[in-house]
Amino acid sequence: MICGSEVNESCGVILKPPRLWRAAVRCLSGLLVFGSYAGFGVTPASLTLAWDASSDPDIAGYILYYGTASQTYANATNVGSSTSYTISGLSRGTTYFFAVTAYNTFDVESFFSDEISYEVPLVPQVRIVSAIPVGPSGLKLTWESSAGSIYRITSETTLTNADWIDLSGDIIASGPTASWVDTTAPGLASRFYRVRLLYEAPDPL
Repeated sequence: MICGSEVNESCGVILKPPRLWRAAVRCLSGLLVFGSYAGFGVTPASLTLAWDASSDPDIAGYILYYGTASQTYANATNVGSSTSYTISGLSRGTTYFFAVTAYNTFDVESFFSDEISYEVPLVPQVRIVSAIPVGPSGLKLTWESSAGSIYRITSETTLTNADWIDLSGDIIASGPTASWVDTTAPGLASRFYRVRLLYEAPDPL
């Protein structure tokens, strides 16, 4: 599982660029998973994925592939020129595999990006609503929160190492969303994130 087994977490990963057909596109720089959310138990989950836009001027759009077997994708969605997409109806406790291709104005499709896998948690997580690059400054993470609750951002560089490292100090939310900028993200080939809920403020009376 990307985020381990704790309740109230979210995560993401930025992947290295794939090797693409020259006739299709020159660069598809990353695939990012940055949120998983929904109810408990068998309630289907949703997952939002995003990737960096290609700098190739002939890019016409992207196709998101996913399925429950590695490199065997039962589902393909043409998302047009959008660089993010939310997949709904995912089964909790199931591992899914994802990859993205780009296609140009001649409908020539690139090779697949690097594949990532994600096991949908059995319990809900803090939902990361956006992960936005802020130029050379880093990556801005924004998540759903409640005023007075305390959160912390942790990270890992691989899927197999469960020793998550604190990136931030304690972050006290002041409203329905909270944000934090990872200034160490630029230049990294990959990084997984999760938002941990350390203290949940009681509902106002």
